[in-house]
This record gives sequence, C-alpha cells and structure tokens, in this order.
Amino acid sequence: MQEGNLEQGIKVPTKRVKKKLSKKERAALRAQSQADQENARLREEREDSPTGMTASEQAMAESEEERPKKMGCLDAAVHVLKQANEPLTSGQMMEQILEQSLWITAGRTPAAKLYSAILREIQRNGVDARFVRAERGKFTLNQ
Repeated sequence: MQEGNLEQGIKVPTKRVKKKLSKKERAALRAQSQADQENARLREEREDSPTGMTASEQAMAESEEERPKKMGCLDAAVHVLKQANEPLTSGQMMEQILEQSLWITAGRTPAAKLYSAILREIQRNGVDARFVRAERGKFTLNQ
C-alpha cells in the first residue's frame, strides 16, 4: 500500500518489505536457536539435580576422582633414582621404569627419549633441576 490522502491528514500505513535472509544468515539463526534450547535444557537439568550438575558433568567429576594421575617419564626417573641411591644411565633407569610399569611407551628408543628429556630439564632449570650429571652418561638426583 502506498500513503495516500495526505491532504486530509490521514496516513495510510505503507507495506513493509521483508528482507530475505541469505542461507548463511538462516543457518546462523538456526544454530543460535538450537544453542539457546540446549542451554535452557542444561539449566533446567542443573536446577533439578541435587548436586547442581548435569548427569554428564557429574560422571566426568566422578571419573576424575577415581582415576589416578599417570606418572610421566621424568617423574618415573626420579622415582627410580630415589630407590637406586647411585648414579644410573638412562638405559638402566628405563629398564627399571618399564619393569615396574611406572611409565609405558610404544617408542623404539625410550632410553634416548629419557636421556634427552633429562638434559633438557638440566639446561632449562639449571641449578633448580631435579637431576645432576654425576659422570659421563650417568645421572643422579640434585640434593
């Protein structure tokens, strides 16, 4: 409709043209709507739960509590050196680490990995490193 009868002071509303949305804009609106619905569902689930968590959040929290922390390669080396009370080579340390199942690897050269990791820690941390070179190829714990 067009505006008419302006002389008499009567305004007739004009027809508004709706902008057609592009595919990208429609997809964005649809995704926003779905996200809002999911957030509302999660909010209701949290409100109804005695712990204030959704079922999946509660399951993840329980599994984290039950699961012990895995020991890293360097942590396992510290453990072995504490037991040994003498300097060891990376090969000797790795042998004991794998025997005691402190750390598991599928690598072909785990002793070389340990050796380079110890050297990196010594270089990075200096006097604060956990390891010290006792002699060529042997390491002990920093006192």
